[in-house]
Amino acid sequence: MSETERPPRLHIGDLAPNITLARTTGEKVTLSDLLRQGPILLVFLRHFG
Repeated sequence: MSETERPPRLHIGDLAPNITLARTTGEKVTLSDLLRQGPILLVFLRHFG
């Protein structure tokens, strides 16, 4: 993705994209894999630093 392109914005009620995350152990896991294990909570923090 180029610097001028932006990913689509999420709005209230939108489904979260199935992103791949890294655990603290370095293991890769998808959001859908985590959801199969039970409810999840996503927290989005905005950082100005």
